[in-house]
Amino acid sequence: MTIRWETMKVGGKDVRVYTGIPRGPGPLPAVVVAHHGPGLDQQMEDVLHRLYREGYAVAVPDLFHRIALR
Repeated sequence: MTIRWETMKVGGKDVRVYTGIPRGPGPLPAVVVAHHGPGLDQQMEDVLHRLYREGYAVAVPDLFHRIALR
């Protein structure tokens, strides 16, 4: 697997999750990143990219998935 967007169900609602899982044998160190106030933006994607390049499996869930965005 590489870096990609995934969707999972939480409480019957779709939640977008940005994930990065390096190829190769495991086990791998893993990190779940909680995004900052503006949400899952380019800065949070960059955080995932940096951790991914260091060999971490990373997930950044959209914690604002229940809020309707304009």
